[in-house]
Amino acid sequence: MKYTLRINKVLLAVFFLAFTHRSSAQTGIRPTLNKAFAFYEEKQYDSAYTYFTSLKNNIVTSDSFAKEIAFGLTASLFFKEAIAKDAGEWDNTIRFAKELLNDLTMYRTAMGGELGGKRYYAYRDLVVAYFGLGKKDSASKYQSILYEAYSNKLLPEGIDQYYNFEKITWKGLNIWGYEWYPNLGDKEAEGSFSKQVYYIYSTNANGTDKKQLFRLHTIKVNKPAPGSPSADYVLTYIKSNRDHSEDSKTLWEYPFTNPIHYDELHKAVLDYLEKNETKITELAKQ
Repeated sequence: MKYTLRINKVLLAVFFLAFTHRSSAQTGIRPTLNKAFAFYEEKQYDSAYTYFTSLKNNIVTSDSFAKEIAFGLTASLFFKEAIAKDAGEWDNTIRFAKELLNDLTMYRTAMGGELGGKRYYAYRDLVVAYFGLGKKDSASKYQSILYEAYSNKLLPEGIDQYYNFEKITWKGLNIWGYEWYPNLGDKEAEGSFSKQVYYIYSTNANGTDKKQLFRLHTIKVNKPAPGSPSADYVLTYIKSNRDHSEDSKTLWEYPFTNPIHYDELHKAVLDYLEKNETKITELAKQ
């Protein structure tokens, strides 16, 4: 979603304002490195990655270039992985994310120990990819890492309160599922609290997000309505209007007990979309 683009801009600054290019007599490395950075700046990440990869051996053998090569390699790989995730290419997302995690560990010394927090973005994207493949058991390993890092206050800004865990494409729409870390009983979950939020977006011709249509929250049930089923959470429709007001409707036909089972949640979201397809289609045209 559009939030991802903002994160990418922040990461670009973190990756490449952290160091400057240094001159050297080692002309065999510098021209290739310059080409790599030129491709990167043009957002040609595949070509940049190819050039940086050709210099990987110099990360150990050349102190004067080690940091630049390591930063460039991991940065271009990060964006390759992010593009794959946004495109729903789950196998590539997993491959790039695991390679990024390996490189961040391998070249940590060359990078001066920096960017350690950025590994958590790769863990997040592995969660999204495994959900996309329907392999939630594989995703749970990385969710546990994120939750542990949240408890220890290690997460970088942007995923320190919540994280993207699922992306669904449905009849020309993008649906982004986010999950908040607190659980029932935690201080952060007191009062009104949503455990998950699905953001429903219309799309541009190239498949990118265009306009947020509405959200579906799993909201904590503080006081069940008369005759409603017993539940810890209930799916709730919320739409933000141009005058900054909100329309909302509690969808009691979709109750959940704690902990929420992801398969049930996924099914409920799709069921709501299918039953309201005509209304949603009209909303997307506005």
